[in-house]
Parts: sequence; C-alpha cells; structure tokens
Amino acid sequence: MSFHMHLRAVPQSDIQPDGKWLSTFMRNSWRDLREEFTAGIATAVEKDFDEVNHLYTGSADGTGDPNAPAALPVFGGTTIDSEVGPPFLIMAPFQVKQAAAFLEAASFENLWTASKDGVFGPLGSFMYEAEAEAIFLQHHNDLLSFYRQAAGADHSVVKAFWF
Repeated sequence: MSFHMHLRAVPQSDIQPDGKWLSTFMRNSWRDLREEFTAGIATAVEKDFDEVNHLYTGSADGTGDPNAPAALPVFGGTTIDSEVGPPFLIMAPFQVKQAAAFLEAASFENLWTASKDGVFGPLGSFMYEAEAEAIFLQHHNDLLSFYRQAAGADHSVVKAFWF
C-alpha cells in the first residue's frame, strides 16, 4: 500500500472549502498528476512526507507551530474536515509565499547535516545514506520549484494525504 502527500496550486477564488468539493477536485488532479506536474501546478511526495517535514523543522514532531515557515511546506495550512476523502489542508497565498521564501533561503546541505540522523535513521536498514540524501534532495527541489511557481502566481495550495 502506498501513501502520498499531493499538492495542487489553485487560485484562492476557485477553492470551495468543503470536503466533497475538495475530494472531487483532488481526485481529478491526482488522475492528471503527470500533466499537472509538468505544468508546475502539482507535485507529490510518496511515503517520505513526514521525514521531509522533519528535515525542514529539525524535529520528528515538527516545530509545534504549524504556521511556522519551516512547517508550512508539508503540514502547514488549514485543516478541512472531509467524510468523503482523505485529510485536506488549504494554504492561503500568503502562506504559500512564506513556504516558498523558507525553501528559497534554506540550504539543503545544512538541513541534511542537521537532521540526517533523524531522517535517515529509520531508512538506514533499507538504503545507503547517499541514496537517501539524493531522494530527499529531489523532494526538496520538487517542493522548491512547486512553491516558487505557486507563490509567483499568487495561488493557494490544496494538500491531500492519500492513504
């Protein structure tokens, strides 16, 4: 079984903050993920999103403040309850800009050095550290590119956590 954090940039005026609408919107986006990824309006992190959050916040439990800049890329946003879909979060355009600014300013090398024991530790029996670092660098680059484009378009971001 796989699980993903799926992110989709969208104009704030297009969002209907209810579970049924979000479920339909994000299911359609998931179906079109390849095209939307190429267009820069969607991305996903498979399985590792909790560890990516640890990489950014320096803690397995995050910063404690879901609105802190380091927490925004993964678990930041407003929770929308849904009985018909996965857990959803919505980030306002100002939060998207804060997430993009954090990712722009962050040195992946410094983040990795500070957090690799906590991030790589659970993966150490499955792969070499260099492999794990390459995977997390790709996650970082994908998120940086996605948030940079979403912030530049003044979009909100909808997140779905598919399990």
